[in-house]
Amino acid sequence: MRTPTWQERLDICRTEREIVEVSRNYFASFDHFEISRLPDPCKPSRLVCGADVSQYALALADYGCSESDGHAELIHRLAAFFIQAHLRLARIAETTNDGDGDGDSVKQSA
Repeated sequence: MRTPTWQERLDICRTEREIVEVSRNYFASFDHFEISRLPDPCKPSRLVCGADVSQYALALADYGCSESDGHAELIHRLAAFFIQAHLRLARIAETTNDGDGDGDSVKQSA
């Protein structure tokens, strides 16, 4: 049996809590030494709630590293995952805030 990819794990999340848990597990899959050598803006302080996941995604996306930066590949991998987690959080929030739960937050007028 094939292990689901990290993206597939995010795709099946239905709650903020699930996304935070998958995000923590993703981050934990990296070598501590590798993570400890990241520039300070690219180290998460904590991943407790969806806002932490989103803030980390934006911090990674905002960090300007060049391809010659020794950390660029890792930063790009982290950014790709956490941006997808941020987008998944937004989709879940949109569905949750919709009221009838159908995900269609824009109502058509007759």
